[in-house]
Amino acid sequence: RELVRDRARWRAAVEELAGRFAPFGAAFVIGQAINRSKRGVWSYGEYLELAGEAAGILRRARPDALVLGPAVIDFELHATAAVVNRRHPTLRFDALASLLYVDRRGAPENRQIGFDTVDKVTLAAAIAESGRLVSRRASWVTEVNWPLREGPHSPAGENVLLSPSYS
Repeated sequence: RELVRDRARWRAAVEELAGRFAPFGAAFVIGQAINRSKRGVWSYGEYLELAGEAAGILRRARPDALVLGPAVIDFELHATAAVVNRRHPTLRFDALASLLYVDRRGAPENRQIGFDTVDKVTLAAAIAESGRLVSRRASWVTEVNWPLREGPHSPAGENVLLSPSYS
């Protein structure tokens, strides 16, 4: 949270990261689970201001950079739609990034409020197509999960885990 609130420190951190990583890749996700206050961002407006600064820094460091966001976690695409349909004077995402977790208690084909994984991906693509801050109308699912039975540390609990051979 301290980094988010101190804009000079934020810009310095992004400049350092851009300098280190721009030579190795062209795609950058700005934000990670922005819909979780424990990540330091407490409002969508605050995120957009930070993302706008970061996008400018990244594009100066690497003119061909692809900027992705907002990387909302879990199946909270209402939050994604809210962010990418706000107004911002300079920020444009080249693609929508989603941490599109499937039902944490079962297989990818299980439904969550009526949507299975294919439906969730389709909805994310529709949001990318219509989002005013998504310039290329592309949707990237940058993270997915479902609980595998491969260790004692699953947050879902032993009785809902899938065999690793399922996938």
